[in-house]
Amino acid sequence: MKIQSLEKKEFKNNLPIYYATIPTKFGQTTIAILEEKVIHVSFEQSDLFKRFSKAIFIEDKALCKGYFDALFDCEDVTVLLIGTNFQLLVWQELSKIPKGSLHTYEQIAYNIGNPKAIRAVGTAIGANPIGYFIPCHRVVRKNGDLGGFKWGLELKSMMIEMEMFSGN
Repeated sequence: MKIQSLEKKEFKNNLPIYYATIPTKFGQTTIAILEEKVIHVSFEQSDLFKRFSKAIFIEDKALCKGYFDALFDCEDVTVLLIGTNFQLLVWQELSKIPKGSLHTYEQIAYNIGNPKAIRAVGTAIGANPIGYFIPCHRVVRKNGDLGGFKWGLELKSMMIEMEMFSGN
């Protein structure tokens, strides 16, 4: 997976976004593609339409399933992260957490050079647009509790266990 970043204010409106909701091992998953790059992966009713309200949406299940499978199989796929500078910094840091490892919100804040921004880090993690593949599920509280997860703690726990015990 290659990661590219784009500051939210540089995003152009009225672009075609291909999307679909497909069944995956995580449940119904919404994925969106812009210019051959994955821009969105979500595990519940998606905020995709709100986030890109001025885009032209085209449903394409086959295309989106292909991208999801390629991401999951670690094939050469590009993810485009679109957010504020701070969000992009946090999401880039999340992408460095190896499978089977867990980091704390404090570690992420420290690693991005802003050790007092623990709450802001949590907010940025909660806004992660690429679920599972930008691994926000690998971040826990410093006491070891799972903390929050916008798609529910049951799914977060399943993702962590799957990575720790199966290598996927």
